[in-house]
Formats: sequence, C-alpha cells, structure tokens
Amino acid sequence: MNNIVIINGSPKAKISVSKLLIDFLQTQFSPAAQVFQATQLLDKTLDSEEYRKILQADVLLLVFPLYIDALPAPLVKVLNTLEIIIKNTKPSKLPLLYAVVNCGFFEAQHNLLAIEILENFASRCGLNWMHGLAIGSGGLLLTFEDNSQGSVMKHIYDKLSELAQAINSQEKLPATKFVQPQIPRLIYTISGNISWKAAAKKRNTTTSLKARPHTKT
Repeated sequence: MNNIVIINGSPKAKISVSKLLIDFLQTQFSPAAQVFQATQLLDKTLDSEEYRKILQADVLLLVFPLYIDALPAPLVKVLNTLEIIIKNTKPSKLPLLYAVVNCGFFEAQHNLLAIEILENFASRCGLNWMHGLAIGSGGLLLTFEDNSQGSVMKHIYDKLSELAQAINSQEKLPATKFVQPQIPRLIYTISGNISWKAAAKKRNTTTSLKARPHTKT
C-alpha cells in the first residue's frame, strides 16, 4: 500500500486544469492520495505537520501549470522549504518524485525546462526522480472534462493512467513523456481566439484586446 502525497502547484483556488488532473489520478489510487495546495503551505512552519506528512510519503507527486517556462511561485517556495527541511533533518528515507505539468501552448515540449528544474531539485535534495509527464494545450482539458475517454483527449488520459500505474508500483519510467490533444494546431488556435474574445466580451474589455501599451506612439 502506497502512501501518496500530491501537491497541487496551481495558484488557482478552485477551478484549474491541475485539480482536474488530480481528480482523475485519484480514481487510480487506492487509498486516495493526500492532497496539499501549494498556496496553503506558504505560511506553514518548517516543523509543521503538513511538511512532515509530505516528507514521510512513499511517493510525492507534483501537479502544476507552466508559468513563464518554469514553476508557479508558490510551488517554488514550497520546494525551497522542503530543501531546507531535508538539509536540516537529513531523513533516512525520502519520497519518490513524479510530476505532471501542463501548459497553454499547443506543444507539450514547452514544459521541458520545468521538468528539468524538478530533476535538478531532486538531485540537490537527494530525492529519486522517477518521471515527468508534460501536457500541451492544457486549457482544452477543462472544455472536455466530461469526455475523458473521447477521441480528442483519450491520448492524454491514457498517459495519465500509465503514470498512475507506475506510481502504484513505484516504477521509474524512462524519459519525459510529451502528450497533447489529437487536434490540428490551427483548430486549437481558432478555438483559443474564440475563447479569449468571449471572455473579453463577458467582462466588457473587448477594446483592450488590441491594446499595445509598450508601443511608442
């Protein structure tokens, strides 16, 4: 029986792709993993129960969105805190580290740098890096959240299931896997533009879409 802890690195408190991914992965774990929100760990002390539970887990899974080719600031701060605790306490056993990162870019390869950052973090802290799953066009997952087995998203959910199976068996998977919805890039771009325009119209900010605040007049 695995003791799995998940850290949701998304700064969003409620609706997010990261939460959607975690909810799906939880269906693959028995017992369910314990989930911590990175933003809620920021004010915890080094000897807090939350950090103790994280470091006592068999598996630590990080799920987060790509922010400027890297990790969201709350998750970075949490990882910095974990590094300090590990160096101060020198625990004899540390969790196996897995990660799932998603980005709004069409191509999943944009997540590579974030995965490499985590590999370096694992090396610095003495954690065993096990695998990273990189997902492109992440925003579409919320659009198709009720159709996880549909043709467009099935490829992504299949890879998530493979990851969950590896976590359950504490298996190390070779290399980072890159996955994205099986749709043409043009269709993704068009649907994204429609979504942006609809959101701007809802908030009465359509005139700001073409604003160029840094352009000299």
